[in-house]
Amino acid sequence: MLYAKININNQEIVIQLDNNYKEDCVQDLNKLDSFIQRTNLDTVTKLVQQNIRTASKQDIQDAMFGTVFGRKGLKTSLTQSAQGNNPDKTPNPDLQKLSPSLPGVYLNTKTNKYYISGKLVSGNRSFEGFIPKGIVVRIKDLFKEKLNLECGKWVNIETDTFVFINNENPNQKETTYNI
Repeated sequence: MLYAKININNQEIVIQLDNNYKEDCVQDLNKLDSFIQRTNLDTVTKLVQQNIRTASKQDIQDAMFGTVFGRKGLKTSLTQSAQGNNPDKTPNPDLQKLSPSLPGVYLNTKTNKYYISGKLVSGNRSFEGFIPKGIVVRIKDLFKEKLNLECGKWVNIETDTFVFINNENPNQKETTYNI
């Protein structure tokens, strides 16, 4: 397995690099479909309202099945991503893949910083700071957490330095990259 280790605000963040977001979305979609088949809207509403008191049934419905930008549902998003055609997941043209041997590691040609994309393995999201989120996004985040969906573990971090860890090659265990 391939990892990037980053220190942000005295917190060590470890990100798994050799992932496949599309495959994660397929698996998450299967989990979500299973959840939808074995539960009903009233049960889901109670679960959500225990955590997000201001959520309406329409907010919950949109968070699961919405198709409108800004209120796109988790099922809609996962279906599009699993098929490889999610219009909200367009690549940043300023990012260049650093090396074929470093999946998930890019160089931002405008900021000249590394951009790490992968699955958060250790550390928490406090490095992201406060991000205001609408009610539908907060409900989707709750579903991702409660159902332990892999898509909710993905992060993108811009950094000046990181340590590349290769658990597959003992001769190249750790390499530090600095801008």
